[in-house]
Order: sequence, then structure tokens, then C-alpha cells
Amino acid sequence: MLLINCIKVSRLWRQIMTPILWEMFDDQAMAHYKIPPHIVQAQSHHFRFLHVTCNESIPHPLKSQHLRRLVIANCEQLETFIDLIRRNSNSLTTVEWHVPDSANTPLKKELIQYSLETLTKLESLNLSRWHHCSVGQITRIAVNNPGLKELRLSETKNLEQSPGRHPSINITHLELNGQWEDNPGFIQLVKYCPKLESIMFWADASCPARALSKNLRENCPNLKSIESLNGDMAFCIGGAPTVKAVLQIVRASRGLARFDFPMNDLTVDICDALLELHADTLETIQLYLDGSDHNSLMGINRILSSCPNLTSLAVNNDQDEWSPEDAGVLTAEPWNCPKLKTWEVTGFSLFDEDYDEEDEYSDEEDEIDGEELDEKTMHGLESRAARRARIKANNAREEETFKAFLDKLRSHGWTVKDGYPTHPANDWKFLNVVIESVMDRVFTMPEMNAILLGRDFFFVKSAGAS
Repeated sequence: MLLINCIKVSRLWRQIMTPILWEMFDDQAMAHYKIPPHIVQAQSHHFRFLHVTCNESIPHPLKSQHLRRLVIANCEQLETFIDLIRRNSNSLTTVEWHVPDSANTPLKKELIQYSLETLTKLESLNLSRWHHCSVGQITRIAVNNPGLKELRLSETKNLEQSPGRHPSINITHLELNGQWEDNPGFIQLVKYCPKLESIMFWADASCPARALSKNLRENCPNLKSIESLNGDMAFCIGGAPTVKAVLQIVRASRGLARFDFPMNDLTVDICDALLELHADTLETIQLYLDGSDHNSLMGINRILSSCPNLTSLAVNNDQDEWSPEDAGVLTAEPWNCPKLKTWEVTGFSLFDEDYDEEDEYSDEEDEIDGEELDEKTMHGLESRAARRARIKANNAREEETFKAFLDKLRSHGWTVKDGYPTHPANDWKFLNVVIESVMDRVFTMPEMNAILLGRDFFFVKSAGAS
């Protein structure tokens, strides 16, 4: 609205501001304004960033010849956008194309391939649902765009291997979002990325870890980041990678800065491999677990004690089966991670063996409608009342100790994160010892600003605290 008002000031202002007003165009966002198609078409030569999600909302042809970013989502009129890409082949740096199912015919795929091969200035390419293509086709696009650094293949099926040798490409970030069994070309593509620095892929039981590790180790000496795209979904879709598979991926490189991966447990062998190859370089670790082995907690302590450049550690265990009694090992050894800023560990079993559904009854006297109470029934009611009184008194004590802990937090410049309970007495009694031990250590770490222990204890450094 401000730009529109500026345009009305004078003819000079109109000439200056109109290109700025029309520089970005998103058909969904602009649908609210009901701009006549002929106006959109007349101003389209100003477009630099174009996001299209509906064929009907965009007049044809557009006059754009200097686009830098183009996002096409499920648009059926392929010829229109193929022509648009060709006319902007010397200016487009980012293309994101969600290919509709109707485009997966040999002729239409050939047209799309041809249009992408006309590009020369690409830096980032995201092809979604780009089916039945080959590694050779991908490398041809990349070779024509020596500045192409980011390649994302989303929901891909049937990426086939291509025979013979292919030229190396300059990709530094590669995202392979598709099932391994459907895309044999994924493994081959990695071989032609000698400058690869980060890779993201679907990490489940179907991942060909041995072959992937070999190709990464032999062809990608600059690899610094390995990330899974599925996180904790691996446990319900496809199954988690085996210990052997995780070890192979860990050994795919030396000197990782980021490792993000699912596994059942952080075993001693996996922890040994991580620290042997990456202890001095790891900055971010995100692990998704699905087991109950308490050795995982010891592994967390070893990581904190051995990674001096670590800034973020998150270990999320879906099973919630770790015993709080084992949590003390988290501080068993001194930590050596002075740069650590965020720390997250979840997965503790906080089940109260003294809990009984009857404890949830109100404190009002039990009534047995009109029935005469015998001695046994009276004894049971008295026992229940005594039980409730004891639990209520215990909860009150836990509330008091937790309030005292909150006062201690505030004195050190920390508080409870907004949206998290400030009186979780029932959970506090399980984890209070380890929480206080961990926070006493955190208070001496000036870079720390957030810590989550369990699912309810999320503490953050207060605004302005040093």
C-alpha cells in the first residue's frame, strides 16, 4: 500500500516505484486483489521473482525476460512455462518446478529437459515429482550451469543410472528426497559431485549405506554435513537403519560439522566412530532414537565431553523408556563444549508406580448411595483417603522445591520457556536431581541459551541476560 501511495506522488516517482512494486509476483497472494489479467500482463516485464500455482490466474504470454527466481507448482500448461524459461535462460538463478503428473509423458519430459538445458546462470534447482529421468540428463543441466550449487530432487521416482562416464558437476548441496529402491541413479549421481559439502536423503532400512558411504568417501572429500530427511519418521515408515548401516554412513567422511540421523540406540560403536572421525569438527548433532538402551545416555555424555566446537545437541528418543535413575550419567564426566548454545534430550519414562486412577477422585467424602457401609468397605475408603492425602502432601513438597528451583533459575538469568508448564510437580520428582546437576553446569557456560530435558522442562536464558 505504501508503494502504491508513492506511485501517486508524481510521474518521476511513478517511474521509479512501479518496477519495485511489480518486482515480486505470487499469483496466490495477489488473487485477493483481483487484478485484471491485462494489467498483470502489461507489468510482467518488471517481474524478477515469480511464483505460479494456478494456470487460470496468469495471462499468457508473460513479457518477463529478466526473471531471477521462478516457482511453478502443478501448472498444466507446460508449453507456456517452457517458453518462459527459454526467454529467461540468461537471468534465472533459481528454479523450483513441481511437475504435474500429466507432464510425465516422453514428449513432455523431453520438452522440459530441453528447456532446463537452455539455462546458463542457475544456482539452485528443485525438481519435484520429476520421474523417469537419468543421471546423464541431470549432469547435462548442471554442466550448462557451472554456478549450480544446490540440487533438490523431491518425490522422485525412477531416476536411472546412465552408462559410461559423465563430467563432474559443481553441486555443493544435494537433496535426494525419494525412495532408494525406486531411484538407482541416486548412488551414481553422488559420484559426479566432487565439491559436495552437504547431502540430505531418506535414511531408513532401505538405504544402501555401504554403496553410498563408498561413493561419498571416494568422491566427495569436502563433505561436511549429513542429514536425514525423515527424522523420527524412519521408525514408522521403512524402519530405522541398522547399527552397521549407521556406522557406514558415519565413516563416509572425516571432519563432519553436522550429523542428523535416525537410529535405534546410540551404541558404543556408533559413538566411538563419531568421536574418532568427527570429534574436533562437529558443531550440530541431531539424533532420533527409538530404543531403551541406557548406554545412549552415556554416549551423550561422551559427546559433550569430547566435541569442543559443538554448538547444538539434540537427542530425541520416541520410546520414552529411559529410566530417570540412569540420567545421572549425563554429567558423569566434565563437559568440553564451551561453544554449546542449545541442548535437548528427551525419552525418559516418568511413570509413577504409586499412581492409581482412584487418586484422581475429588477430596469430597465418598458416598455409597444409601448403602450401609460394612467394616471392610470403611477400611478401604479410609485407606484411599489416606493415600490421597499422602500424595497431595508429596505433590505440595515437590511444588515447593520446584518453585525454589525457579528462583534459582531467575537468579542466574534463566526462566521457563513460554508455553511450558511452570508447576510440573509430578515429573519434577523424577528428574529434579539430574536437572539441577545439568543446570549447575549450564550456569557456567556463557554461550548456552536453551535447554530441554524430558518433554516438559524447557529452560531459556532470559532476554538481556549475559
